[in-house]
Amino acid sequence: MKRLALLGLMLCVACEETQVLCECAIAGTTVVVPDNLSATAVRISGVGCDHADLKCGDQHVVPESGLCTSGEYFIPPADDGVCHIEVDLDGHGTFTRDVRFEDSDGCCEGVYPVSGDWLVNVEVQ
Repeated sequence: MKRLALLGLMLCVACEETQVLCECAIAGTTVVVPDNLSATAVRISGVGCDHADLKCGDQHVVPESGLCTSGEYFIPPADDGVCHIEVDLDGHGTFTRDVRFEDSDGCCEGVYPVSGDWLVNVEVQ
C-alpha cells in the first residue's frame, strides 16, 4: 500500500512539472511605408492604441522627427478596441486604416490584432 501511495505521489509531482509551450506572436501591428512613398507624419489614435508608444519596426522608439528611416512602424496594443492609423504621404494625401485589437485567452493571453490586422501596407488611396 505504501508503494502505491509513493507511486501516486511521484506521478502527481511529474504532472505539476509538465509545462505547455506556446508559440505566441508579438502583440501589435506593423505598418509598412514602401520605398516609393515618403511619409511626412504618422499618427495613431483610438482605444486600441491610446497612449501606446509608436515604435520603429526594429522595436526602437521613434526619433524626435516622428519618422522611422526604415519606413516600418510598430504599434503595440493598449487595449481591446480599434486603433485608427493615419500616414501623411508626401504629395499623395493621407492613408488611413483602422485595425482592431482583441483580448485573447488561452495559451497566448494578451491583446492581439484580429486576423488580417497584423500587417498594414501603406498605399496611395
